[in-house]
Amino acid sequence: PGTPAARAGSCATVGPVFRMMEDLKTLSEAVDGLRATLHCGQAVGAKSTMCNEATAPWDPLFWLDYAFLDRIFFSWQRHHHIANDIDSTDCYGCEMHMTHYHEPLSEWFGKQDAENGCIMVPKSDPQACISYENAEA
Repeated sequence: PGTPAARAGSCATVGPVFRMMEDLKTLSEAVDGLRATLHCGQAVGAKSTMCNEATAPWDPLFWLDYAFLDRIFFSWQRHHHIANDIDSTDCYGCEMHMTHYHEPLSEWFGKQDAENGCIMVPKSDPQACISYENAEA
């Protein structure tokens, strides 16, 4: 009841609640709880294809769930960039290298492009500008 994820009663309220989280660690813990709920929670059930690692990627909802979680992260980054209260493109542990790409995580947190309202990735040599239509700040 007192956790941020518990205060977010529906998908419509998740964005505003999660966007206000003060650091990436808090956000990632809440997002992981939401991910577990979306994959194995009451809506889909513990025996669903979403709850099984071997079959989850074949379920069309899997990709929608991860797109939704990505949008939450983008919204959180954008909110804190506009508020100018924390650096949302860096975090504790971001110097760790990704398993398959051998690059630090921080490279893929990108950097803000305020003029275009997007996140430039990778951070050191931007090749893409990622944003969402109607993304709220």
